[in-house]
Amino acid sequence: MSKVFDLDIDGNPEKVIIIDYKTDSITPDEIAEKYAGQMTCYRKALVDILGVEEENTECVIVSTANKALIELSRTGY
Repeated sequence: MSKVFDLDIDGNPEKVIIIDYKTDSITPDEIAEKYAGQMTCYRKALVDILGVEEENTECVIVSTANKALIELSRTGY
């Protein structure tokens, strides 16, 4: 898998918030389920790259169609 991050704000990586924008016209729950695996991969990559502890990471999907923020936990979505 390869991916280019859309945005990287450099600073102190004690806490990392991974934000991904999605335009799907499906419910927030469906978006969370559909993209949970992708966001987990992003989380694992940034833990490895930055050396930040996994518990100091957050994953958020911005659903443009629903005008909603969808927060994903580390134990599923």
